Amino acid sequence: MKKILLIVVIIFSQTATLLAQWESMGTGINGTVSAIAVLNNTVYAGGSFGGGVKSYNESTQSWSTAGDGINGTINALTVHQGKLYAGGSFLTSGSNVTCNNIAVYNPSNQRWEAV
Repeated sequence: MKKILLIVVIIFSQTATLLAQWESMGTGINGTVSAIAVLNNTVYAGGSFGGGVKSYNESTQSWSTAGDGINGTINALTVHQGKLYAGGSFLTSGSNVTCNNIAVYNPSNQRWEAV
């Protein structure tokens, strides 16, 4: 019985190892990622890189700036009522809307707006 149990444990251990492997998301992001959130089946990453927030396109396996971007560093992302909120160290969106360290992304018009 101990041999059977040992074999089962070894098989389970090997299977769990194979299932728990990480995969890259495209070529990644050139900068530090500080926050991740999912909105409408799209992954968003915020941090210290151009545009402040990137969205991942699973079909092309590539990252692009979310909407008009954020001019600064993103420290936090959260989703509420169908919109993505970003907090960090920034004053404006990419289209120069004054946001003062917190902004909301509206996926319907792909713009960052003041809260």
